[in-house]
Amino acid sequence: KRGEARVYGEVHEEARLGRQTFIVCPRVDSSEKSAAKGVLKRFEALASGPLDGLRCGLVHGRMDAEAKNAVLEEFRAGRLDVLVGTTVVEVGVDAPGATIMIVEEASGFGLTQLHQLRGRVGRGKDPGRCYLIETAKSTPEGRARLEALCRTHDGFRIAEEDFALRGPGEVFGEQQAGPGDLRAVDLLRDAERLVIARRDAEALIADDPELRAPGHAALARAVAAATRSMGY
Repeated sequence: KRGEARVYGEVHEEARLGRQTFIVCPRVDSSEKSAAKGVLKRFEALASGPLDGLRCGLVHGRMDAEAKNAVLEEFRAGRLDVLVGTTVVEVGVDAPGATIMIVEEASGFGLTQLHQLRGRVGRGKDPGRCYLIETAKSTPEGRARLEALCRTHDGFRIAEEDFALRGPGEVFGEQQAGPGDLRAVDLLRDAERLVIARRDAEALIADDPELRAPGHAALARAVAAATRSMGY
């Protein structure tokens, strides 16, 4: 609580200097699975509590486009000190005057999503700061995402960390995350080898597209077996 009080004190100070703040919540309504409130209740609590006296706006995905765009335009124009919202602010909100990003229940967000949110501030002449507010129910996986985010600002490195944390998913199936179905290859560790293997495979197919050469008989049988196992 002391940490939050300090952060909201900084929000007031930034507003006094003509700078702006984003506050992002993970959902619109409250959830029984979390002690944190949804953005609707959170906005009410903040506007009448630690952010009292500041010009605050609310935006979320359930608003109609006209109302949402009106609030965003108020923020872009500098007529709001604080914009409280869901991840609708993740992309497309260009506010050079914004210097603070506060993400509540941060461990529940994806790593690349957090990186995008962090990039919303510090886009003007003043440096930006991003505060990640944790909850007592943070999982080890969620904590690992936050630690990865704090280690680097490099987007390519963030993508690699995200891939390593989520898992590759299935190459020959529909699962997009989790343990992979390749037993002999690690897609991240062996990336350079895979590029070489693909180049060699393309050269082989260009030379013998039907794999009819005597030296390619075993490979042809393996390809036929893999094709049958995938239902092709």
